[in-house]
Amino acid sequence: MDENQFDLLISETAKKLPRHDPPEQLWDMIETRLEAIKTHRPLWQRIIDFFAGLSFPKWKLTLKYAVLTTGIALILIIFWLKFIHESDPIKAIERAEVKYIQAIEQLEKKVEKQQSDLDMNLWILYEERLALLDESIEACKQTIQYDAENINARKYLLLAYQEKVETLKKLLKG
Repeated sequence: MDENQFDLLISETAKKLPRHDPPEQLWDMIETRLEAIKTHRPLWQRIIDFFAGLSFPKWKLTLKYAVLTTGIALILIIFWLKFIHESDPIKAIERAEVKYIQAIEQLEKKVEKQQSDLDMNLWILYEERLALLDESIEACKQTIQYDAENINARKYLLLAYQEKVETLKKLLKG
């Protein structure tokens, strides 16, 4: 069978196939469906459609997109800083840790100045207690370094810092 005969066979077979006519309101149904899809689009897409539908010179439309995008980005950044970043419990614990470390440094300086005035037996007892607390602090730090999300280790670290602050205060009171 040559090429012409093959084309003729296909044409005759195609003519014999039943013809399918779409319903009369097909385009109306398509338009209705498209409108329904448009109304259920996310807000950000509808906002972009609104600005895209306005007839502005291109530079004004670009400026509006830039302002809109910048505004949305600023809102998201403020939201992240205010609600997500600030409410992160690990960040709150880290801030508390910094405050404890600062308090401990100040108290240790005061203890050094008053060390000569302290009772030697009392000093030895407190020195042992401070050494144990330092070991606990170091163990908690190592655990946190291995597993940064370990909330229990972070809590024990804060408790050890708190106990060290209290011990240094008692030592200063003599």
